[in-house]
Amino acid sequence: MLSDYLSEDRILLNSDITDKYELLKALVYLQVDDLELKEKILKDAIEREAMLSTAVGNKIALPHVKSEQIKSVSIAIITLEKPIDFEANSGEPIQIAFMILSNPYEYHTHLKLISEISNKCSNLSDVEKLIKCTEKSDFINLLVE
Repeated sequence: MLSDYLSEDRILLNSDITDKYELLKALVYLQVDDLELKEKILKDAIEREAMLSTAVGNKIALPHVKSEQIKSVSIAIITLEKPIDFEANSGEPIQIAFMILSNPYEYHTHLKLISEISNKCSNLSDVEKLIKCTEKSDFINLLVE
C-alpha cells in the first residue's frame, strides 16, 4: 500500500533545513500547489504539532494533516543532512520526516500508512540506510522492500 503513495517528486534527500517550521513548510510545499491551500495546511500542521509532537523515535517524525480541502492522500518525505529538534517527548532529534496529507474520509488509509511507515522505520539500522540514500529511487526501494 505504501508504494502506491510514494513519488520521487515529493521526496527531498539530504536537505540542509535546520528547524521544525521550515521542515513542515517544505513538506507541505512538496505536496500542495495552491498558495492559499498551502498556507492553510501549513497552519493546520503547526497547530497539530503544538498539541503533541509527531516525532516517533528512531530519528523519525510523522507529521500529518487531515482536511476536507485535501482531495486525495499524499506523502512527502524529507531526509536531513543533520538531525534537528522536533520537540519530541524523548528529546531525541529527527532526521527523516514523512508528512501524510488526507481528507477525513480516508481515515483508514491514513492510519494504515502511518502504521506501515512506523513498521518500516522500527529498526534504527534501516533508518540509517534511508538517511544515507542519495538517490530517490534507492530510498523508495529500501522503504518498500
